[in-house]
Amino acid sequence: MTDCEFESIPGVRDDPLIRVDNPTLPSGPLGAVHLERLAFRDFARAVIGTDQDIELRDFTIERVATEGGVIMTLRDATIDGLILRESGGLEGDFFGLIQASTIVARNVVAEDNMTEFGIFHVLGEPNFEVQHTFEDCLFARNTSKYSIIEVHGIGSLTRCDFIDNRIVNISFGGGPFVNFGARNRRLTGPASIADCRFIGNSSELGAAVVLPNSASGASPDNVVTITNTEFIGNTGASGVIEIGDPNRARAGFPQLARLRQCLIVGNTTGSGIHIGSTRYEQSTIAGNFSSGLQLGLGDAELVNTIFVPGDPAGTMADVVDDDPVTIDAMNSIVPDAIADLPTASDIVRLNPLFVRDPDDGGDGWGDNPDTPDVDESANDDFGDLRPAGNSPAIDAGDPTLVTVGATDLGGLPRIADDPGVPGDAIDIGAYEFQGTSCLPDTNQDGALTAADFNAWILAFNERSPLADQNRDGAITPADFNGWILNFNGGC
Repeated sequence: MTDCEFESIPGVRDDPLIRVDNPTLPSGPLGAVHLERLAFRDFARAVIGTDQDIELRDFTIERVATEGGVIMTLRDATIDGLILRESGGLEGDFFGLIQASTIVARNVVAEDNMTEFGIFHVLGEPNFEVQHTFEDCLFARNTSKYSIIEVHGIGSLTRCDFIDNRIVNISFGGGPFVNFGARNRRLTGPASIADCRFIGNSSELGAAVVLPNSASGASPDNVVTITNTEFIGNTGASGVIEIGDPNRARAGFPQLARLRQCLIVGNTTGSGIHIGSTRYEQSTIAGNFSSGLQLGLGDAELVNTIFVPGDPAGTMADVVDDDPVTIDAMNSIVPDAIADLPTASDIVRLNPLFVRDPDDGGDGWGDNPDTPDVDESANDDFGDLRPAGNSPAIDAGDPTLVTVGATDLGGLPRIADDPGVPGDAIDIGAYEFQGTSCLPDTNQDGALTAADFNAWILAFNERSPLADQNRDGAITPADFNGWILNFNGGC
């Protein structure tokens, strides 16, 4: 069926407009059903129901609601091109708008919908080992009681944006915007999120953004990998990233998540960034606030990573939970207050010197719902977290993590040596500096003059990273001789 439009057709949830069933073959398909360029608008009736494999292309569904909340019930489904707007409702039977056994979804736009159990609710039956795929999708301004994407099994997200979605509080809890491994709270294999953005989402319960669930049957083979992904301005009662059960995290279970080249800024949570053991590589974490712990529950390993707590004066107790949870850090920037690092090497204890620091305007991130006449989010500035010239992050990372031809979070070359600083390593953090620093130009006016000496004294007294002239990651009297050598050497 192709090139059809359906408008204002009455009906009920159990009576889909298009049904393709084969009751004589309940466990085997007749062949994939193919539907293309169909539009459904303005009616209260399920759109499609089938027990066969199905391919849907270039669908539009607008202002469609059903009694039970399900718009499409599918088996093994491939969707390429779907616009879903202003549909669904919060009253239902714990179903998503689109129910499927397995799913491959590409080029999906879902905006301003309401759902009980997710835009997509993927049951994973009968084979929980199947990889469910979402690529090039936008989920914006949707409201759900539980999830935006609910996957019972293994899932992958690539180039998907989640913007201004909301999870509302219900009695049985909930809150992940993406929930992988939902069945029995476990992953049956590795899951991945790559090149995605989570911006301005809120959750009244659970994680602010993503919950790769691994509390049962966790193993090193079931690591969740999150790469080149931004988490900006989200709020949640739990962490930004929740991995399994915090009690298992405290008990020292294996690492369950690896974040590589991610940006985490301006988020507000109840339990820090993560719950469960997590390794951060080449990531930038700054300006996040928590009513509990700054970094979260579970062991954390920081490699080539910038970590600046929302409270610059935070202590180790503000960062992780009690023993045996620990932070290990290598080639990373962490604040002075976090002194207890069991395993640490090549640590920089200075301000990372971003192009522009994040700033919540003094009234917290986001809009406060208790003050409807004031929009506190209007003064939020998530900053420009690329390293500025002379940043201690420049050429201070471990180059063994990067391959030739790799790019940074902004798509620029990851290997870009700054001839103005010693060494030729990669930078710490998610972004690579592309210019040339001039270390002795401490007032950063573009010229070397006697005024730079006074600027160096001021930087030294203020413990500014601009005073670290010998690039050892600390500010000591030896930096005075370093400044003289650098000044005489010129730029």
